[in-house]
Amino acid sequence: MENWERWEISRELQKQIEAKAIPINTNGHIVHFSHITLKGDVSKNWKECNADIDVSFTSKECCNCGEVIENIKLDSRGVTVGNTKCKYSNGLKYDFYLNVPSGKLVIANDLRALFPMHGDYYINLAFNCMKTSMKYASMGLAHAFVGNTCPSVFKLDNSNFAIGVKGSRNQNPIKDAKRVAGICTDLWWYSICDFDEFQKRNKKNIDFDVSIVKCEPGYYKFTHLYFKNNTEDYKKPVLYTKIKRVSKPKPVVDYEAEYMKLNITAGQAVKQQFESWNCIFPTYQKAAESILFRHRMFHPNGWVFDYPDVSNDMPDMEIPMFNAPITEYDARNQSCALAYMAGVGKGAYDFRGYKNFPKLNDSYIQLVFNILQALVRHGLYLQESPLDLKKETTFPEWAKEALISMANKYPTLVPNYCKPLLTGECQS
Repeated sequence: MENWERWEISRELQKQIEAKAIPINTNGHIVHFSHITLKGDVSKNWKECNADIDVSFTSKECCNCGEVIENIKLDSRGVTVGNTKCKYSNGLKYDFYLNVPSGKLVIANDLRALFPMHGDYYINLAFNCMKTSMKYASMGLAHAFVGNTCPSVFKLDNSNFAIGVKGSRNQNPIKDAKRVAGICTDLWWYSICDFDEFQKRNKKNIDFDVSIVKCEPGYYKFTHLYFKNNTEDYKKPVLYTKIKRVSKPKPVVDYEAEYMKLNITAGQAVKQQFESWNCIFPTYQKAAESILFRHRMFHPNGWVFDYPDVSNDMPDMEIPMFNAPITEYDARNQSCALAYMAGVGKGAYDFRGYKNFPKLNDSYIQLVFNILQALVRHGLYLQESPLDLKKETTFPEWAKEALISMANKYPTLVPNYCKPLLTGECQS
């Protein structure tokens, strides 16, 4: 069979799969059948097929459980997804906990600005919404996805609450519960924290449009049911989260002090970025470029890395000297993050707070020097596509200025390989 024939048959079978004209046994998994290709025996009659389905250009992870689905089969039975049943085949349900020693719940739509997390999980998958909730809970914030539903908070008694919607028939999701707060879901999540924690973190007294609800001081379990109970029947009341006091308050944790203990090296960041996204950043240099040009989460200890599971225990590495042109588009002008790190930034990104970027830690100083010397020596090469072979290497004027600025700011930390560039001994 010619390749074009196989391609046409694959497209036709994909349409049948999407239209559910072919039986599908998902084993409870949620996967997206887009841009499929068939490997094996294929036929216009799906019952005569015996082929593996490869799903391209989309995640192969089950949206519910996160399992990477390696085996999708099309044969006389139809489509079979995976070999094992999804552990959340009846809907994703999970618990997280919040300490409320003050006896007051602060309820809002979005309090993330007070609880900095370095980067995000890919929340188009339900299991990553769960990971996001778990991560924020470890930082003292109950934060969960509820869609664009503008839910309400209901109170049964001082130790039991719920979050949900009444539906068009105006029925409470829990019988005899009283509505005590509403949440405007401009962000499709809710945020709840302890009152004392909110006061401690909100030093600038920013108006987050919060509601404050009294409760029994204690340790509360949030059972999140959105992915299990969500329905498009808007007439029905729907329960999204059950909130129950399970014990006396736990000892107060200084979450901000824990955050300030984070101090990673550039080697840790580059190694993690390279190993996590090797298909996108196939060299250490490209991984390093992505961190210094793309990432936006700056830590007061002088490092930047958008990775929600960042920790001081990540594996480290010695970063080699970079000997290739820079390929990041942001390097074209001085509005990029790297220019601000070097002290010469100007332009569109002032509003991001780059002007107040903290002093870099020593390892990041070395990484900035490394990227700048590559930019000065080898230039900037922006290939529009694999077929674009005529693109010329350019040498941004701001790069040399940035290198000099770095040398003035950190004179004792200038690498030997940068010194010839600062004395004019090296030709570009």
